[in-house]
Amino acid sequence: MATFNEFIEKNNVTMKSQYIGTAEDDDRFEWLVTVSHDGKSKRFDYFMGMAHCKFVANFYDRDYVKKNRWKFKTISHLERFGRIKPNKPELPEVLKGLALDSSVYWEDVGEWIDDMGYESAAEGIKVYNACKVNLDKIKELFPGKLEEFLQLEEDCD
Repeated sequence: MATFNEFIEKNNVTMKSQYIGTAEDDDRFEWLVTVSHDGKSKRFDYFMGMAHCKFVANFYDRDYVKKNRWKFKTISHLERFGRIKPNKPELPEVLKGLALDSSVYWEDVGEWIDDMGYESAAEGIKVYNACKVNLDKIKELFPGKLEEFLQLEEDCD
């Protein structure tokens, strides 16, 4: 099976990203990514957690953090005060996320909500529908290549 990197290279897939800021729930960084292939482009919201950021000097200095604790209540505080800086998303990771979201291709809404562990059906339906929208964009972006896209494997370093 092909990997995400092989798919990108073989199909000349490119991406541009624009940083939006911290997401409303304040525990993720929000990006708007534009994925392009064969003269077509589609935009996707993309979120990255705190594990995907650069920590700036002094963040792990206990005295510094203790002295400035009031500043560091949320990711947006950490970002605003220069403690962290989000890394730019990379195309293989974005495609991997979109492929995972595309699991709605195989499952109906009830199965999907159960598999994903949503306690609230309303929240699960909202996310399921957002994934369906992304799946439709993927179908338009990679016509005739959906099955191949959905079967890509992670690259091993």
